[in-house]
Amino acid sequence: MEPRILERLYPLAEESYRKFSQSLIPDGLPLLGVRMGQLRRLAKELSREGWDPFARMSEDSFHEETLLRALAIAYARVSEERRIAMITAFLPRIDNWAVCDSMCTTFDRVDREPGMYLALIERHRKDSHPYARRFSVVMLLFHFLGPGYLDQVMASLATTEQDHYYVDMAIAWAAATGYAKFPDTFGPWLETIPFPRRTMMMTIGKIRDSRQVSPEAKARAASWKHLP
Repeated sequence: MEPRILERLYPLAEESYRKFSQSLIPDGLPLLGVRMGQLRRLAKELSREGWDPFARMSEDSFHEETLLRALAIAYARVSEERRIAMITAFLPRIDNWAVCDSMCTTFDRVDREPGMYLALIERHRKDSHPYARRFSVVMLLFHFLGPGYLDQVMASLATTEQDHYYVDMAIAWAAATGYAKFPDTFGPWLETIPFPRRTMMMTIGKIRDSRQVSPEAKARAASWKHLP
């Protein structure tokens, strides 16, 4: 990353926060310890300044550099067609769940071009890169888990390649959230056991831990452990 931007990151680093965050984000580059709020403010400033999120990317040494690029793509003042092209180019650089999820939750114009984003999601559901697959799942969770898309979300979750912990956990998270919000739709579907056992157990665990699910709905989910 350009020295001028690193010079803006270093003063924001906190050693205690670095130690705390490193334990939660085991994958990827080392952390500096910059809080998300400060990274968001800096990403917005850089976007207003016209910074290219792809500039000197091969020189990155810290997690926050990658995360700053992800946020800058989300904040960029570009068409959604251009943003999707930027996302596509950036996906191979995502190296942990935090960069993936922070990027997905920052997009605020997905509803302007839902078809384009659904096509992007579909292209990467079976990507060889696990964090590209997680990106697809988290995008479904935050931008399409609602009326008009539920059947497509369920079908996509069931057929996304599942062989990586952070992909499987994202699928479980999305399925459990769907069950909490739409139990009459997700309940019968989950009773068909649409996932391999590990992902299914993760889903039941997420439902059990959710404060949005009633005790009766949790008991229903617990019974799925015994289904073939």
